[in-house]
Amino acid sequence: MRLCVDGHAIAAVVILRSGPTAWCWKIAYDESRARFSPGVQVILDATAMLLADDGIRCVDSCASPDHPMIDHIWRERLVLADRLIGLEPGATLRFRAACALETSRRGAMGAAKALRDWVART
Repeated sequence: MRLCVDGHAIAAVVILRSGPTAWCWKIAYDESRARFSPGVQVILDATAMLLADDGIRCVDSCASPDHPMIDHIWRERLVLADRLIGLEPGATLRFRAACALETSRRGAMGAAKALRDWVART
């Protein structure tokens, strides 16, 4: 779904769907128009479209917990969890390495977002 001005997309959301479930996978917007909140506008339009579709029963925003934008629009949350499951008996070195890498990835993402927020505040 796109939000356009004068024939040019200023925001878009990719919505994936399988049966009665939809996922708002990615939102992008034109940074030069950020003061007009095009990301918020496109998600409001998408929300209206999804609510009007009788075939949709559940929609996941795919946003991280406490997301500053989506939490103000979609107030209900479905608690989800990720699990890493080893396919070989015992905790093999490869599985332990995968777990450590995932923990590091999540930590790096958290640090990057905290840095981004700090820079935005200064």
